Amino acid sequence: GIRDHCVTGVQTCALPILSGKVFGAEAQLVGAIQLETLEPGACDLQASLKGLAFEPEIYEIIPEAGQKIWDQYNPSGKFDFQIQATGDEFPPQVSEILLTLHETDGNYAPYPYPLRNIDGDLRYTPGLLEIDLQGGLPGSPVRARGSFELITGGKRHLLIEGYSIPIDDRVRTALGDRIAPYYDEYSPRGITDLAITLERLRLGEPLDLKVIVKPTDASLSHYYFPYRIDAVRGEIVFDISRSEEHTSELQSHSDLVCRL
Repeated sequence: GIRDHCVTGVQTCALPILSGKVFGAEAQLVGAIQLETLEPGACDLQASLKGLAFEPEIYEIIPEAGQKIWDQYNPSGKFDFQIQATGDEFPPQVSEILLTLHETDGNYAPYPYPLRNIDGDLRYTPGLLEIDLQGGLPGSPVRARGSFELITGGKRHLLIEGYSIPIDDRVRTALGDRIAPYYDEYSPRGITDLAITLERLRLGEPLDLKVIVKPTDASLSHYYFPYRIDAVRGEIVFDISRSEEHTSELQSHSDLVCRL
């Protein structure tokens, strides 16, 4: 049930706490509403839910835009939800929505590995979505940071970084059909750091997508060179949006240097 405590002054109804349970989660509502001739006026309200699970009944009640994001990441696990609404008139407008993830699992299409044990925040303010997440498996941490303007063709920046990742067919999948032949040409194996960047710096510009591979203990081969090269380190940048490959210096423990 709901337990409430409302203190009414001459012009303000303060709500120190309204608490209860929603979908099994702890729920609270706090705030204040100004009263003008007994009609609600300016107000500042904050509602929170702690310990919600990514379950079908939650999916069914969120707006279509939220369902599209859900479908993109396919999350499972627990999260907290907080919404703040303010305004000079009643009803107030949403000023902030905050999702805090707790050991959540999911997937993101451009990043080829499952996202595990993810913690952090997704923050919505009018016209902007900000992301700051971290997690991963022991020995292979991952972090995602970025911001998205919520208008067609709006500016956006997303950086996903993973460390100590095995080089396998999942990296090839992330590169896509146009870039995969470059991957096949060098037949890489081993361990690498991996970064994916998604950027649009100006309104209406095309998205710029890059995959950055930084081998830390890898090997590769090439049909122009008769031996497999071990202990390779360096950086390879795949520009997915332009179907280009930009390779900086790669070096092996035997001081064999490749500049491609």
